[in-house]
Amino acid sequence: QDAPAYATGGGIFVSIPWVRSHPDDFGMMIHEMTHLIQAYPNSRSNPGWLVEGVADYIRWWRYEPEAPRTKITVNNKYTDAYRVTAYFLAYLTHKYDHGLVRTLDKAMKTRAYSDELFEKSTGKQLDVLWAEFVATQVK
Repeated sequence: QDAPAYATGGGIFVSIPWVRSHPDDFGMMIHEMTHLIQAYPNSRSNPGWLVEGVADYIRWWRYEPEAPRTKITVNNKYTDAYRVTAYFLAYLTHKYDHGLVRTLDKAMKTRAYSDELFEKSTGKQLDVLWAEFVATQVK
């Protein structure tokens, strides 16, 4: 496993070399603990990009809000996961619906997720929201 850590089966497994070279990376553990809390059922309707995006949203916007932000380019897509998706979720949460991440999390836990949830929360389709977000980032 090349990742610094991963969560599975109720546990978190951490790379010893990563911890030795990044001893202050507590945010990595926040990300992995989020996965344990998510505890989504094995459902193909839960997109991996969103699962990772929610975990990084918790890390980078709730736990480490002062951290530098990922530079978004026209080559990015909301499905890039991790920080890119997290940044998008933060934008949507701030601009449209402060409860959006909670809504998405609940839907994924109950096998009720669909892309239409974004439109229900914001009044706009997912691709339109992404284009709007990118326009605010790329200047």
